[in-house]
Amino acid sequence: MHTLISGGTESGKTTLAKVIAKKLRLVNKPVVVCDILGSAWDCNVMFDDPEEFLAYVQRVQSCYVFIDEAGEVNSLHKELSWLATRSRHYGHSVFFISQRVMALKPIVRSQCTVLHTFAMNYNDSKILAMDFNHPELIDATKLQQGHFLSCTRFGRVERKILFNGRTNG
Repeated sequence: MHTLISGGTESGKTTLAKVIAKKLRLVNKPVVVCDILGSAWDCNVMFDDPEEFLAYVQRVQSCYVFIDEAGEVNSLHKELSWLATRSRHYGHSVFFISQRVMALKPIVRSQCTVLHTFAMNYNDSKILAMDFNHPELIDATKLQQGHFLSCTRFGRVERKILFNGRTNG
């Protein structure tokens, strides 16, 4: 199962991803992060070099994989499709974190079954509404900082709030 976490700058997406990563570390499955900015994560393995990250993920099995600024990592742009479509065969669950939904290829978005979206522009929220078949995702344009909409492809949309490193749902 892959997840897309999207939203504008300072909306809360990386904070939410770090909360999820920290919780997943309690499971007996490694957490691997690619963060080109090199910020601190509670994870098993951390990379700021996208090529080293990809080589590692292709060598190992069964990890939770987080890619911060997924739409901006130009050297990984081609490989995001592999991560979205093939990494599942390695037992990976990938979390794609991106400011702009448009920056991710449709094949990447279509492989994500879970969505957490924070405040964003109308065009990106419209794409998510169409991709996830939930018209109410257009309301992401009205969200306050730290508030987000969460859904699965086949479930309902829920409104949640990020509080001091944890969520209300």
